[in-house]
Amino acid sequence: MADVLLIKNLNEDQLNSKSLIPVTFQTNISDKDKLVNIFNVLKDKKLVENKKLGIKKSSITLELFSSNITEVIKELIKNDFMIYGVYILYDDYLGGKYNE
Repeated sequence: MADVLLIKNLNEDQLNSKSLIPVTFQTNISDKDKLVNIFNVLKDKKLVENKKLGIKKSSITLELFSSNITEVIKELIKNDFMIYGVYILYDDYLGGKYNE
């Protein structure tokens, strides 16, 4: 059986909050070095708030403020990443539960 993803919708308050959200970007890139490099680019541009990231197959999970999601997408596209999905999982990749 393939992996099952439980995807969470954010309400308006969560979208406008200043709390970090673990956002997963599914891309066409499965090379770990390229995913780490784009993470460093995003960190240098202050779009990522900490050094935590998760990589699984061709996806990268970052802790972001919701206001930075659009800028991260722009940066991924600018660096030749194709984006197949942007979502927040119910089970936080950092080992806890996110706002259940």
